[in-house]
Amino acid sequence: MRYAIFSDVHAYPRALEKVLAERTVRKADMRICLGDVVGYGPDPAGAVALCREACDVVTAGNHDAAVAGRIDSRTFILRAQEAVALHRGMLDEDALAWLADLPMSDLREDFVAIHGEVHQRDGRLAAGFGYVMHGVDAERVFSALPAEISLVFVGHTHAMDVWEQDSQGLIRQLPPRDFRRRKDRRYIVNVGAVGYPRFERETTYVVYDSSKRTVAFKHLQFDFKDYLGAMERRGIDPPVWLIDHIRENGTI
Repeated sequence: MRYAIFSDVHAYPRALEKVLAERTVRKADMRICLGDVVGYGPDPAGAVALCREACDVVTAGNHDAAVAGRIDSRTFILRAQEAVALHRGMLDEDALAWLADLPMSDLREDFVAIHGEVHQRDGRLAAGFGYVMHGVDAERVFSALPAEISLVFVGHTHAMDVWEQDSQGLIRQLPPRDFRRRKDRRYIVNVGAVGYPRFERETTYVVYDSSKRTVAFKHLQFDFKDYLGAMERRGIDPPVWLIDHIRENGTI
């Protein structure tokens, strides 16, 4: 099976359209979105509609859960809180009900797909919205996994990376480069972000081939000018990362 796996559309369906138009995504057997369909961006209704139409699986992100009323957004940063309130008002009851019903995780043939992280709760595997950013986070995820699962795909941080655990339990962080899974290793793969690339400065996703045991990292140009225009038309202040990118690189 070939899986196209992406995350963090963040209410910018134009970026997801580019991903879905890619040959590697069109030829994939399944398209999996790791959540945060909404949040931050200019077009939550368009993002929800596109994900419902084009994705085989969508797991819940923290912004999806907050907009749907499943979690309290008061722990979010101010920009995220404002976006939650705005997007909730921009979505109809059907879209909100779809967000409220998204699963927290998706278990496939040899991997689990989640937005944030997994942990043990009452002796069972559970998914949450913690970040996998440091070795201690990766260790917690690896410790929670049942023996038959050796691969986890996550999003949430908006930054691509790979965590590897060897047969002795040693964990190390690897650069996000194409690789073939070793049978004596376990992996956590962060797929980056589609519609809010505040760290990568580009849209990213991965393609996983379970028969070949390969993970390939894909990069697409992000249309900063279109994104800025869409935000301004909605009356939303542009995010700091976008302004920084403009200042540092002169892309607009």
